[in-house]
Amino acid sequence: MPKPEQAGAPNAPVKKNVLDVFLSGSKKGVNLWFNNMIPSVAIAGLLVTLIDVTGLQDLLGTIFSPLMSIVGLPGEAAVLWVASFMTMSVGIIGALPLLAEGVLTAQHAAILLAMIMATTAPAKIIRMASAADVDNKTMYICYGLTFVCSFLCGIVMRFVIMLV
Repeated sequence: MPKPEQAGAPNAPVKKNVLDVFLSGSKKGVNLWFNNMIPSVAIAGLLVTLIDVTGLQDLLGTIFSPLMSIVGLPGEAAVLWVASFMTMSVGIIGALPLLAEGVLTAQHAAILLAMIMATTAPAKIIRMASAADVDNKTMYICYGLTFVCSFLCGIVMRFVIMLV
């Protein structure tokens, strides 16, 4: 009968060196990037572009103007804020044309950036929870809390800008 410390023992722990752990983690990271991040950026970017090109940006801006005015933003910023829940980069990059067109000011951009940054970490946690098969009710609560916390960050940032 083999001793547990022998290499062929079925329950013996397998020792990995640092390089094996690094390469394994890198492979998982690259797979995550290709399978999750690139599609998220592509889809969110496409949606924001389509909304802008079709003229829906103005309609949505009018609809969301009362809500976004609470944080001191024009209604058009709502599309970018919501898109940032898919991926932060689209929310930030999408703000550039609005800045160039004069729809957003530097103060608006600061408020929107605070709101977008507040969506980043919770969105990642929610993605991990969904991968772990967390029930839908819990997921909806997580998304709702993320929206509320992000909106509160916008309110706080608005008051900080007023103080400066």
